[in-house]
Amino acid sequence: MMMQLFPESNRHVDVVIVGLGLSGLSALRMMSAAGVSTLGIDARDRIGGKTETIKSEEGRSFEGGPEFVKPGHERMRSLIREFGLGLLTVERRGHRSIFRNGIRWTEHHDYIDPGLLRLKRRFDQLKADFKKGVVEKGLEECSVGTWLGMQDVDALQQTRFAHDLVFELSGTDPFAVSMAATVSYHAAAGQSHDQSSERIVGGGSAVAAKLAAGLDPNSITLNTMIHAVNRHQKGVELQTTRGTVTASFAVLAVSPTVLNRMSFSPALPERRHRLISGWTQQAATKSFVVFERQWWKSIGLSGFAEGEMGNTIVMNASRPGEREGTLLLFENGVAGGPRISQHETKARALKDLERYFGYLPCPVIDFATKSWGSDPLSSGCGSPLPPRYPVNSRSELAKPIENIFFAGTEVAEQGWGSMEGAVRAGEAAADRILSIIKN
Repeated sequence: MMMQLFPESNRHVDVVIVGLGLSGLSALRMMSAAGVSTLGIDARDRIGGKTETIKSEEGRSFEGGPEFVKPGHERMRSLIREFGLGLLTVERRGHRSIFRNGIRWTEHHDYIDPGLLRLKRRFDQLKADFKKGVVEKGLEECSVGTWLGMQDVDALQQTRFAHDLVFELSGTDPFAVSMAATVSYHAAAGQSHDQSSERIVGGGSAVAAKLAAGLDPNSITLNTMIHAVNRHQKGVELQTTRGTVTASFAVLAVSPTVLNRMSFSPALPERRHRLISGWTQQAATKSFVVFERQWWKSIGLSGFAEGEMGNTIVMNASRPGEREGTLLLFENGVAGGPRISQHETKARALKDLERYFGYLPCPVIDFATKSWGSDPLSSGCGSPLPPRYPVNSRSELAKPIENIFFAGTEVAEQGWGSMEGAVRAGEAAADRILSIIKN
């Protein structure tokens, strides 16, 4: 798709959309279908945001960003059906490997430790209460680690459950992650990866490509950063690296951490500024290790592992019908930390796999990795919000400020932190603007 750059002289459209991930593309698609003149702007040289197809050392394609759809993600499932994309069930036959406190053991996927089951029931009650608008007293000031320390379970059970809670938020230290934010996320986002998730064939980037497929190429501008957002009586003026664009409305479909880099005139309300500046992201790395065969099956393992290494989660990402075996590794860290080479990432991944499984009896034939913490336009991913972050006020992030509207998965009412939330937030912003235009 060829993208038109808007000229140095001012360009005016009805709606300008900043950020062309799933959220911005969803908004742009709705606006375009309604006949509204639009311009979508992204700082990257591609569409898709944090969905991205990456190439391996040997030329295989993998999804470097999100690729899982959970139960309850009905908007994503609707798009997948509309676009004719497929879903793959994540195979979990056999035992998973666990490495904690220097000890390795295996558990069947159907087995739930009694202490973990008690914690799950307690946490499920917190989620149910949260959905009703009831937040347990003291939860906003409490970290995940502190809350678990007050439960009647042993230290190992606390450690394992803490990992389950903070992993999808890209968190590492349970004492640095808000318990209220964690409850909010899991209440809105559905079940965890270790239950009934399915993988999109082609990943989230396949959905992004389909969303963009019917758009006018002249309505998309890439390689363009936004420096300033100025509000005035007639609309919005954006100062960019390629000139100025004006619009009657703007949709800012980027994360709070990206918003924090922009200047606003007039300044954002103080409360909104605090919510944005207090938002945190952490680094997350996905790595794919491809073996000649799915060797773990012959020893009764599922290819899943969890533990205390850098790569805290391992999943079987092999494709149905293929002899090759692919393991997917997740590593969370600190955004903005030192960059390491792909060679170092690969060596660390293989070392972690050896500790999880004891040995690797089969040659590695390929490797791919994506570090979001090293991506300067993302500054990480996931949102392990700190204790005392006012998560009950998170909904305010979606409230329009005059003719500026906000999207992105972080502001979604349902499914925040996931592709589901991204799509819903983008469509909600577009729907609000279309209602104003029609009236």
